[in-house]
Amino acid sequence: MLYVGKNVQLTLNSSFGNESGISKHNTENSSSEVESSSNLHVPEGFALSQNYPNPFNPVTHIRFDLPEAGDVKIEIFNVLGEKITTLINNHFPAGYHNIVFKAGNYASGVYLYRIQTPKHAASKKMILMK
Repeated sequence: MLYVGKNVQLTLNSSFGNESGISKHNTENSSSEVESSSNLHVPEGFALSQNYPNPFNPVTHIRFDLPEAGDVKIEIFNVLGEKITTLINNHFPAGYHNIVFKAGNYASGVYLYRIQTPKHAASKKMILMK
C-alpha cells in the first residue's frame, strides 16, 4: 500500500487476461479515493476523461489513462485559479486509473481539475451542485 498525498491511499492489484484487478482505499477525513487497474492491456495514449457524473453532488469520478509509468499530480482549482486541493501526487504504473473525488466539504460551483505528468498536461471543468 502506498500513501498518496495527505489523506489518500493507493493499492494496486495486478491481474492477467481480460479482468482487471481494481482496488480502492480511503483514509480518515479523506476527500478522495484512488482506483487503479493493471493488466496486460496498456492504453495506447495518454487521456484525461471528463468527470462523471457532471454536474455532481457530492461524489464524482476522474479517469486517466497512462501509456507508460510516470509521476502524476492531479489538482483541483476554483474559477479564480486558486488551488483547492491536491488529489494525488505519486508515481503510477501504466494502465487505467480512476480517482473518486468527494466534494462534500466544498461549496457549489465550477471547479477545474488538472493532471500533470512529465510528458503531458490537461485540464477539464466540473460542476458541483448541492
